[in-house]
Amino acid sequence: MRLLLVDDVDDRMDRLEAGIEQAQPTWRVTRAVDTRDAAQLVSVAECDAIVAVGSGHPARIVELLTQARKHRPSMLRIAVSDNEAGLAGLAKAEVAHRVLVTPLDTPRLIQSLKSVRSLETMLGSSVLRERIAKITRLPPAPTVALALIRENAAGTASMASIARQVHGDAALAAKVLQLSNSAFFSRGQPILEIERALTRLGMDAVVNLVLAVQSFINTDLQNRAILASQIAMQVVRDVNQTALGPVAATASTLAYIGRLLDVREDEVNLRSVRYDDDTPDLPVESVAGAYLLSLWGLPWPIIEAVAFHQNPTAASEENFGLTTAVHTACALADGKPLDQDWLEFLDAMEHVPMWEERALSMGCPERPN
Repeated sequence: MRLLLVDDVDDRMDRLEAGIEQAQPTWRVTRAVDTRDAAQLVSVAECDAIVAVGSGHPARIVELLTQARKHRPSMLRIAVSDNEAGLAGLAKAEVAHRVLVTPLDTPRLIQSLKSVRSLETMLGSSVLRERIAKITRLPPAPTVALALIRENAAGTASMASIARQVHGDAALAAKVLQLSNSAFFSRGQPILEIERALTRLGMDAVVNLVLAVQSFINTDLQNRAILASQIAMQVVRDVNQTALGPVAATASTLAYIGRLLDVREDEVNLRSVRYDDDTPDLPVESVAGAYLLSLWGLPWPIIEAVAFHQNPTAASEENFGLTTAVHTACALADGKPLDQDWLEFLDAMEHVPMWEERALSMGCPERPN
């Protein structure tokens, strides 16, 4: 791998470069101490990945990675921040495949690069693309829902605009009223008006409800996706990752999209497109769903979470992140086993009994012991 390393702290860059050369002697590292120098290198140098470490200047990193995406779309983009505010800004900009926080050690960086490259390789598999190309009618992009997701993320969505959409769709209106009067949201008094129902549900829940209804004709999948999105919001709150709530709910809804494609393991052998011996085994259903989301233009963190949610360990998250949240929500919604070793590693197993009890109260199937 040819890596462009950008960092204005010489000692830190020295340590990272030395660690990379020792652990991955075939990799080639090019250094830049300034984002302006790095921007010039992006346009002329043949690099497979860029790692940009910021020291209080997230806007410069966003600008640099935006240029990298424009000039080198296939280049892996890793952003690293040395503070929480910068981390949030970089994640919101959606220009990096992965956003990390300092202190950054070499093994974690290498594993992140390999994880992203592995998924990129699978998504680019000609075997997968040819199989999906044979599907005569791909699920259409849920355009209204995707527009609402972007508006909600930008803070420009309004209940009034959503109410107009809901009033124009009888099936969606019925689902909104059904959910607002469910045991999860009900407060005793039945709700019969769409506007009151939307207020009770809240913006994030409504947006993901629209997404589920638009994405899934199959009622069982639709209901399962709605349950998963609700569980995801609660799970991230319980592990003090509340800021992940909206995107975790969206990714949990979309984690079921691969089931619409009916691509079987015996039709697509992803092992034949492994990036290296460390490439994880992922269910073809999850990767096919992630590929469809890439066609729809969804942000990379959601694509990655959907691809890895049945094998969260392989995503190489450093804490209870988006992929783990989606894994937990979907496993509880489906009544399937959780990756208990991974949750134990993240010190999250103490929450599982409460999550299971809550999932059962919402109508989810009982998980096997």
